[in-house]
Amino acid sequence: KFPDTDSIVLVDHFKKLVTDPKTDEYKYDMEKPQLIGHFIKHYKDCNDYIYSGAVYAFNTLLLQKVGKIATSHIGNNELALDNIQKCQTYPACKHHADDDFAPFCLKDLGVEVGPTRDANDREYFLPYGIHQHYVTMKYDKHDASYKWYWKGKNPEAFGENCCAKYPVSFGNYPSYEDLNRYYQTLQMTEPERRNMEFIASVPDFDDSPIDEVDEEEAQENQ
Repeated sequence: KFPDTDSIVLVDHFKKLVTDPKTDEYKYDMEKPQLIGHFIKHYKDCNDYIYSGAVYAFNTLLLQKVGKIATSHIGNNELALDNIQKCQTYPACKHHADDDFAPFCLKDLGVEVGPTRDANDREYFLPYGIHQHYVTMKYDKHDASYKWYWKGKNPEAFGENCCAKYPVSFGNYPSYEDLNRYYQTLQMTEPERRNMEFIASVPDFDDSPIDEVDEEEAQENQ
């Protein structure tokens, strides 16, 4: 799932998170099992999870844990995850369909997942396009269909508060042509200048799939 086919992924930004303890961005010790991506707080107080509809990554140590479980549930050359036991931590919960790792009961395995955010609570892994997170999420937070996204998040997480200085990914781009154009723009930019301030300033990234609306109108439509 790294990268997804409809996503922008900045691999050099990902490396900052996991490889160099000397950088401000370093957050994850790869000597422990890790699953990192866009964190979602479950809406029914069940197991929180990493959103599978966007880019995520995991290391070898996590794969070793879930691999043993997966290989023990293969029958007729197919993986029958539905047969895996219910999680002991949340036995009564119906796990969300967007949690790829729900059948493996990560919490029961001693693996904790949590928000992939910087010290200012800004996201590294973004499920939508650049413009949507930077601009239109200001209005989307009033839309009931985005309730799943906003639970447990800073309600002001848009504009300069939306994204970490060096975001790892943006997603949900419907057009290959747009993705190709965006990648070319980013690759022509020196890595240290390829931060969120620069990304938000590029006209090409005006990519929101929805129209901007007046904030007063959005409030009226709640």
